[in-house]
Amino acid sequence: MRVALLSLVFLNALRLFQINLFMREQLEVRPPFEKGARQVVFIPANPLYYSQDFLQNDPFLREPVIFMASRGLTRDAELIRRRYPGARLVYDQLNGQVWRLD
Repeated sequence: MRVALLSLVFLNALRLFQINLFMREQLEVRPPFEKGARQVVFIPANPLYYSQDFLQNDPFLREPVIFMASRGLTRDAELIRRRYPGARLVYDQLNGQVWRLD
């Protein structure tokens, strides 16, 4: 009984540590964005990571950062120029683009 209780405590702690490491690794794949500034972050589909999970927004879009699925830089830029004419591209790499809405 003692072994079962000790393993329950220690193995759950180990699993929480493993989940924390996994989540930190996944979140580092996102493009870097500034929290609190109005931005649109485009995230491309990547089958190696859980990129679709990064596309979670407030239902009423009250947060300053909006995450969107990327359809390529040209189509994303066209959408941004139509909706936000004053936006500027501040980050563009393989893991996504960040547009600042000043």
